[in-house]
Amino acid sequence: MALRQRRKGKAGELDLVHWLRKHDIYAERGAQHRGGPHSPDVVVQDWPWLHIECKRVQGMDLGSAALELALQQSEREAAPGQIPVVLWRRNRRPWALSWRDGGYLVTICGDCCAEKLQTWAEERR
Repeated sequence: MALRQRRKGKAGELDLVHWLRKHDIYAERGAQHRGGPHSPDVVVQDWPWLHIECKRVQGMDLGSAALELALQQSEREAAPGQIPVVLWRRNRRPWALSWRDGGYLVTICGDCCAEKLQTWAEERR
């Protein structure tokens, strides 16, 4: 991966970590820089069963190939027992959360995304 792509990925991960912390969800960047098959981009200490793939991509949208690829990456890299999710954002747009549930793509987006993320995560604990 090129240096520019790594910097963009790191910036997106830090943006997500700050957004989660702003909503009282303690998160930190994952250990992906150490490598390994089960390295999430962002880790939420209270939700170790969640594998978070972070994407800050302008071309990502509902139904896009980019979102499908991100979901596949999260599913591929998630440890057994973890729920693979993608938290993603386009420029000047709110964060969105996407995952598969029973064969369906589910996405939560908008200003209430953090609140709904907390509720959804606690229900799956």
